[in-house]
Amino acid sequence: MTIPERVQEPVQEPGETINLAKLVRLHDMLAIVSMEARDIPMDTAAIERLATTTAQLLIEVGSAISDSLRAELAGYVTRLSGGMTEDELRVVRAQLAGWVDGLLTGVSLAWNAPPPSDAPESGLGRLGPS
Repeated sequence: MTIPERVQEPVQEPGETINLAKLVRLHDMLAIVSMEARDIPMDTAAIERLATTTAQLLIEVGSAISDSLRAELAGYVTRLSGGMTEDELRVVRAQLAGWVDGLLTGVSLAWNAPPPSDAPESGLGRLGPS
């Protein structure tokens, strides 16, 4: 899969920077890991490996977003701790996946939003005769 050129550059919102290409890759990896982990029995070693992978994903997501978004994410995602159960890890992964999905949806909506009414009119996308 090739990532469109527009997605490869960090997105700059007022006071925010997002490495969108990295977030898309992490989101996809999180979805695949979650899907694969859902169908396998988990022994202690598998739970520890899943916890390590989830912790690394949290770090990587944090490195792709601004400080304010990192603080928001920290407020929503349960902290990882030693000795978590399989179900607790699934909740953390679901929280992370949901938050990243929401962020990507928000960026998509912002890109596709009509320009502000005070922006110069380009004539593109108007319906009907000019």
